[in-house]
Amino acid sequence: MQTVILQYEGSLRQFLVEDKGSTLIAAFGLPASTHEDDAWRAVMTAMSISQRMAGAGLPNKIGVTTGEAFCGNVGSHVRCEYALYGDVVNTAARFMANKVNEGILVCETTMKNSLSRLVFSAAKSLKVKGKENLVHAYAPLRVRKKSAGGQIQALKFSNGATRVVGDDERDDNSDGGYGWNRGSSTLG
Repeated sequence: MQTVILQYEGSLRQFLVEDKGSTLIAAFGLPASTHEDDAWRAVMTAMSISQRMAGAGLPNKIGVTTGEAFCGNVGSHVRCEYALYGDVVNTAARFMANKVNEGILVCETTMKNSLSRLVFSAAKSLKVKGKENLVHAYAPLRVRKKSAGGQIQALKFSNGATRVVGDDERDDNSDGGYGWNRGSSTLG
């Protein structure tokens, strides 16, 4: 797992083994290590880790969120650790533990920031502890074969569903995923 995190230039914050299972916390876009595509890097890491764990027969659930968090040293001169705190960290944990999570769930911001390179499922509306309103989560489905360059458009249907497509061609995947594809025919 560390190798995959480093491959996408993320940082391993913590790895815990408890009676309920193991928890890995990784971060992307920390000070002095930011990239414009940190959300995509985090999702690719999640997809790779999930695939490797499934290949080893290990069930896994991953939550990926994008946003601002406190990152820095916490403690005293006797004991100090680098910590990540904030709503975005809590939401990732809630996604990971949510009963509808069948592998990886990402927040809307992560989905939008990765949409040019990945295809996502339709939104799942989740009741998340600590949130008054339902939160939309998406599952990454696959990597696009070719990056799209068109503009994103959100299409609203009469049944309330939303589908995101490009300005010139739909990504006609039968899984109802979000995405677009221009021209030729895509790991918490």
